[in-house]
Amino acid sequence: MRKKVKLTSKRNKVYRLIEDEGNSIFKTYIDKEDMKMELSILRLLHSKNCRVPEVLRVTSNSIYLEDLGDETLLDWYERSENTNADNILPMILKLSDWFEAFYDTLCSSKYSNYIMGDVNFRNFLINNGEIYGIDFEQCREGKIEEDLGKLAAYSLTYDPMMSEWKKNFVKLLIEQLASKLDISKDAISSEMDKELIKIRLRREKK
Repeated sequence: MRKKVKLTSKRNKVYRLIEDEGNSIFKTYIDKEDMKMELSILRLLHSKNCRVPEVLRVTSNSIYLEDLGDETLLDWYERSENTNADNILPMILKLSDWFEAFYDTLCSSKYSNYIMGDVNFRNFLINNGEIYGIDFEQCREGKIEEDLGKLAAYSLTYDPMMSEWKKNFVKLLIEQLASKLDISKDAISSEMDKELIKIRLRREKK
């Protein structure tokens, strides 16, 4: 039996392939340079045991990836706020650990000055209680605090925006990221404020 289920993606065509021998994720790229970037970084990260899906097969314009399920970090985040969960630190620590492994791996490679770029919560999956990064085609040169500031800004602006629960989450998030990655809280907060302005301007244009 073989079934193809289309998944949400803004930039490419992504499907879940359901087959007797097991499921996989099939991603077809519009831009081959994006594919080249993502493939290279996925293989690098996986080789250093940073949690990302394994590359199973590659064609001229597509990558077949390990299927890690459907639960995104955003699913967990929204569910946690809806239940007013206060046991959020363990997941923040896991997210901080993931970013530490990500930057440490890139730092010792040809991508030493690169950051993730697109850090929205849909680009992280939770599988067996662990966090995995899944989208690297927008990786680019930049400063680590840019990624972390964007992550904090996104945390505040998912619906409902700027709730007290979200503010508490972001306070803990910035504290842990700053500690784990040896970056000042002020540097992260400054980038967060810049991104909040960009988000507001984008939403005003809609």
